[in-house]
Amino acid sequence: MKKVELRTGKDLETVTEASFDKPVVLFKHSTRCPVSAMALSGLLQHPRELIFFLINVIDNRDLSNWVAAKFGVLHQSPQILIIHKGACAYHTSHMNIDPAALEKELIALETK
Repeated sequence: MKKVELRTGKDLETVTEASFDKPVVLFKHSTRCPVSAMALSGLLQHPRELIFFLINVIDNRDLSNWVAAKFGVLHQSPQILIIHKGACAYHTSHMNIDPAALEKELIALETK
């Protein structure tokens, strides 16, 4: 997997619009958290050629809070969200972030 960092509300809107074509993955990452570092490492080693969108919650707390409000999920970090057709179709956080589970969710959404 490859990561692209989101920095603005416009970036988030662009990604949300793209979710109408295919599911997109958002990863809320804290550079101060070892659990977040482990989750990020696992995502970067995922075999699928997929781009995921990273929000640095330390540098972009407002954007991170906007994600929570926009998609109706409690703010957590680290946190994975799958956005599909403009809505949050899946989310999990902390030690529950598992690349295999993420893959299963993506496959299920892509076949709908």
